[in-house]
Amino acid sequence: MGAFADTLVIIMLVIAAAVFVVLLVTALVQLVQSPYGMYAKLAWLLALLATGPIGMIAWFSVGFKSAQRERSIEYMRRWRKTNQVDTTVDIEEFAEASR
Repeated sequence: MGAFADTLVIIMLVIAAAVFVVLLVTALVQLVQSPYGMYAKLAWLLALLATGPIGMIAWFSVGFKSAQRERSIEYMRRWRKTNQVDTTVDIEEFAEASR
């Protein structure tokens, strides 16, 4: 190959490595912030590091969505506990209102 083609190959490899590092750091940050337990985080981390790009694809397609779902469920539980609504009906008030 010529010098121009060699330069293009090197540039593509550098860009691919940069994208891989950015995705890896993003996945690690999301993994640390996920609501999973310590052992689940460790298992995801080992799978992520052992399988490389395939592990990142698995995390972004399965693990991150599941973590988001767990986080939203936990938010709803906390919201329900702090924003309890009294749904009891006073019979006398109901009778007066229905007249």
